[in-house]
Amino acid sequence: MKKYFLIICLLLFSFVFTQEKAEEKTKFIFEPDSLFLQVGETGSVTIKLVNSNGELANNPFYVYGRPRRSLESSPRISDSTGVATVSIKPYKPGKLTLSVRSISQKREDRVYGGMTVQVPFPPLNRIVFDNPQKKLYVGTSLQYKTTVFDEANLLRDDAKVELSTSNSNIAEFDNYGNLNAKKTGKVNVVANADNISESFEIKIVKNPVRKISLEAEKNIIRTGDVLHLSAKPLDRSGRHIKDVPIVYSYNGKAEYGIGLPAAALINTSGKFVAETPGVFTITAQSGGFSARKTIKVIPRNVKKRVRVVGHGTVSNVNTSDLWVWPGVEKHKGKDFAVTGTWGANGEAYFWDVTDPSKMAIIDTITVDARTVNDVKVSEDGRVAVITREGASNRKNGFVVLDITDPFNVKITAEFNDDMTEHSMDIEDRFFMWSDGIVEARNSQGEMFGEERLRSIFSNDIDPNVLFDAVQKSINEFVGETEKDDDTTLVELKMVDDEAVDQAVSSRRSSSVASDWKIDYELGADSLRNFNPLPLVMHIMMEVPILRVMGGQLFTVVSELFSNALEHGLLTLDSAMKSTPAGFAEFYAVREQRLNALQSGFIKIQMQHTSKNGRTGIFKLSIEDSGEGFNYKKVSHEKALEIADNTSEKNIYSGRGLPLINALCHSLEYVGCGNKVVAEIHWPQKNKV
Repeated sequence: MKKYFLIICLLLFSFVFTQEKAEEKTKFIFEPDSLFLQVGETGSVTIKLVNSNGELANNPFYVYGRPRRSLESSPRISDSTGVATVSIKPYKPGKLTLSVRSISQKREDRVYGGMTVQVPFPPLNRIVFDNPQKKLYVGTSLQYKTTVFDEANLLRDDAKVELSTSNSNIAEFDNYGNLNAKKTGKVNVVANADNISESFEIKIVKNPVRKISLEAEKNIIRTGDVLHLSAKPLDRSGRHIKDVPIVYSYNGKAEYGIGLPAAALINTSGKFVAETPGVFTITAQSGGFSARKTIKVIPRNVKKRVRVVGHGTVSNVNTSDLWVWPGVEKHKGKDFAVTGTWGANGEAYFWDVTDPSKMAIIDTITVDARTVNDVKVSEDGRVAVITREGASNRKNGFVVLDITDPFNVKITAEFNDDMTEHSMDIEDRFFMWSDGIVEARNSQGEMFGEERLRSIFSNDIDPNVLFDAVQKSINEFVGETEKDDDTTLVELKMVDDEAVDQAVSSRRSSSVASDWKIDYELGADSLRNFNPLPLVMHIMMEVPILRVMGGQLFTVVSELFSNALEHGLLTLDSAMKSTPAGFAEFYAVREQRLNALQSGFIKIQMQHTSKNGRTGIFKLSIEDSGEGFNYKKVSHEKALEIADNTSEKNIYSGRGLPLINALCHSLEYVGCGNKVVAEIHWPQKNKV
């Protein structure tokens, strides 16, 4: 009996071992196993997912390129046969990878594969000076940077550019691209790379500076505070010479330890921040003249240590965003938390964290999504909002939850990334208000509350005086008590086209130009220190009809400008914002890269045309000097293709461009994707 039992165990073990080995041998086969393509050239490859016997696995799989936006592949998702012939088109040179991943419910069951796509670099085409300043003062220096493009109009960071001048006695470059002005005269600045070159003439003039004025906002700051310094080169008469370059530097003495350095940072625009406490001397220098400012840096007095007292463990999936709030009503005195998940099945977990050492999940909400990326809770602890991404129907959006009872969370509303429409008849009214109205308090500290507000709308009040009735009710409730928040109330009334035309005609002025075109180009220095959006909006608002669409226009302009700056020039990846920490990192890196920006441009072109003042077209064009992207294949509907934390995630940050596309009559990308043209027509009609 013992021998028989032993044989059974061995047989069972052998069976399990064989099964595991079979699963491990499931793999991808590429025919051919590599490709050699030119930029823009199309090739094809047959991809098979086979088991250990060489038979098709009958399982769909994702197809995507690496690095991001380097390869166009079609189809991006295979059918369930386990085989697909994929068309490939490279948009970047280099050693690229066509990656594949099987689709499975469990992460551990996924099978990965990849093949090399070798794309040679096209010949160089042109050199562009990023800051072609054509005047320089004797005794100063200025760094000249260049951008090189090839025949495919791609940015070539690998190209070695040599800078020189026609007369080194007048001006000469050092090894770091700094042009040092020695004496007055004219020289040609020349840039060479392989067989192409670019040049321009620069004039070296006498330096009028006789003094440097240096001012600071404060003399004492804390570690981590940003101090803004202002250095002004002055001539003999005390006049400010604005185009003289300033070089900032610092030295410091730490107030802790022995021989430890005083760590700080100062950029080219005079922004100073210290990492360690101590005494720092900041110097502004130009043309042999300098000025100094001594700054005291004190500690931030962060003395307490963080102590971990408990863990809320989720072992089967990855968690994302976190929000903690105090309980209300019967749960007052308790603390709760909500966490999202990513690469999972759309779960949001609700926790009782009253005792941090005994945190426990008390409820779970599941929505149609692979990722619940963001979770937020209202200040009163009654409403939560979660975002959902990677829905089965490719309709991402957000979900509104009633969390008054965190042990029994309820879904109250869902919104996807389509435009939400509500039918309104003539004379219908739409009201919006800030939370300051609901939270307005009287002298006893009692809030006005949502019930009082809703009761006003429930009463049979003349619609023409409803707005005033709400205001009167709030003022009577608050009395003479000082308001601790703004109370904003907005009323929108649906009217017919004739009423709109009359309103526009009454506001139209013959002195306002209806047909115009304006071009702006902002260089690196302007982008670091200037926000063009207020100016752009001011120009648009000079057209009376455009004032009616002010909110819509601001949304379009701000979104497209942000995309050009953040993704075009600063090359930021929205996938960084997939986690709370990543969201904060995104804007930290944005600030860092913007402050360090030394080259590049953004062009803004606005054009407005009108026919008899009854119809019109506003055209907005925003172009950046970035490398662009493959706009023909990138779409917000590709959220389903997110494979894992290394896949192409949040290409359009989820909701920005779909909204812009819905607001505009047309939205078109031009060239390599670094230029976008939006058209808004008025009067507005629904897009077909």
